[in-house]
Amino acid sequence: MCSSGLDPARFHNAEAYRDEAAGYRELADTAEKLQRGDTLDDGDRALLRARLGSDDLDGLLATAGEDREAQQLLLGRLLDLHGIGRVMFRNVRVRELPPNPGKYWEQAGFGRKSLTAAGEAMGWGSLFNGEDLTGWDAAGDGSGYRVQDGVLEFLTEGGSPYLATEKDYTDFQLRMDFKISAMANSGLFLRAARSGGNPAFSGCEIQILDDFNWEKETGSKLKPYQFSGGLYGSLAPGVTNALKPLGEWNTYFVTYKGSRILTVLNGRILYDVDTFDLKPEQGAPWKDRAPTGFIGLQRHAPGGALEGDAYASFRNLYIRELQGRVAGY
Repeated sequence: MCSSGLDPARFHNAEAYRDEAAGYRELADTAEKLQRGDTLDDGDRALLRARLGSDDLDGLLATAGEDREAQQLLLGRLLDLHGIGRVMFRNVRVRELPPNPGKYWEQAGFGRKSLTAAGEAMGWGSLFNGEDLTGWDAAGDGSGYRVQDGVLEFLTEGGSPYLATEKDYTDFQLRMDFKISAMANSGLFLRAARSGGNPAFSGCEIQILDDFNWEKETGSKLKPYQFSGGLYGSLAPGVTNALKPLGEWNTYFVTYKGSRILTVLNGRILYDVDTFDLKPEQGAPWKDRAPTGFIGLQRHAPGGALEGDAYASFRNLYIRELQGRVAGY
């Protein structure tokens, strides 16, 4: 409740102030009825007559039970004369941020980033060393990858379907850069189970795709969750124009804690959702998926390469495990 006229300094004693405050509470209740379009009772009408007292008030009161415009006019007069009203909020969330986060990465040449002391203190660590595939397992025959100049490249030739971290992760934040060529199809697997099955559904997949050409070249119609950033099979990205043109570097920031996942592409939030509330079009219900698992990079359906024989490239992969830590950048 708020009133510009209810000033404690105007009253000589506490009782007078309480009486006035009670009157404003009654006005606030009547204002809420007008806002909702509820029927006014005799007490509401008497209160409005006492407070507003204009010549046309009886006419407005007579029609306020059915006439929405009359209700809004009465509500407007209450707000104008008494500053009366209630402001209500819902779905308010707080995202905790660490104090003095500092600068976690610094440029190391050729687009590469290296961790600073502040980054290490915050718990960030490297997922890719920029030199080889240490810490990763290549599924299938293991072919189709190359590392050069600090960049992990997916080649147009090769039989491996994906890379998987040797370590499993539960709650974490992850950042990575990627760029793709025409008709590239890839993805970021999270909490994928090692017991078999499609990693996109034993855990989940954040889509990476050539959004610009796929439908035209294939003659197909993508489902909303199949565009880059989509939570594959379950949720479309809330922003559809965050992906940069082919051949330019993009950045994913992902926070996955408990059943909640936040995905940011190039600084734009795609979704911040409790996955247990989702109803997948493909894959098992989220409550039945692995609570912990590997992080993977999908090597799927390579198209024509823009630069040499690589159709997708990745760099600056860092992860921060969140057990016992605040989820903040």
